[in-house]
Amino acid sequence: MRPVIGLTHSIQSDEKRLMMPMSYSNVVREAGGTPVLLPITRDEEVIAAYAELVDGVLFSGGDDVDPASYGEEQIWGCGDVVPLRDAFEIKLLKVLLAKYPEKPILGICRG
Repeated sequence: MRPVIGLTHSIQSDEKRLMMPMSYSNVVREAGGTPVLLPITRDEEVIAAYAELVDGVLFSGGDDVDPASYGEEQIWGCGDVVPLRDAFEIKLLKVLLAKYPEKPILGICRG
């Protein structure tokens, strides 16, 4: 059976469109996995269900992480930030590390 690999994605600033290059899912398939998109949510029960469902997670690249999420101010040169995505990915990562430390995690660029 092919491992299920959860993929995080970017969203437009209006939060109406999911965005991710097809190359992420293509590479997961080529490596023998089944890619599954993990829609961004604030619902902690859904985040916990995502963590349980997948065999691993690929945190995709994209906009910059909001410096406020690690106690800093945004400075010149910082790109676009999406706090909703930051919060989702941080919660997902914490659940994975706490409950499923054996599941592989790959972070690309911002990931």
